[in-house]
Amino acid sequence: MAKLPKHLYSLFWDTNPKDLDPDKYPKYVIERVMELGDIPHLRWMLKYYHRQKLKKVFLETRNLSKRSAPFWANFLKIDPEKTKCLSKEYQKKHPAIWPY
Repeated sequence: MAKLPKHLYSLFWDTNPKDLDPDKYPKYVIERVMELGDIPHLRWMLKYYHRQKLKKVFLETRNLSKRSAPFWANFLKIDPEKTKCLSKEYQKKHPAIWPY
């Protein structure tokens, strides 16, 4: 079982980070680091996961904000319209799911 580095523990307040295996739950770890991570967190993620894995997670996720998703679309060189979190269709549905 792979271990999450201690400097990432603060991002995973809703679970026990000591038991979180980044190989077993890559989508959860990548989404959390993309959304809330700072420079040391991002450096770890970019070294730990292959760029193709990051792209795959980014294209499938709906859990990134309108603030962080454009950054990742630009960084990963992905058309924003191809992503679920930035698609116009999802953004129209999103307020109905959580109107606040």
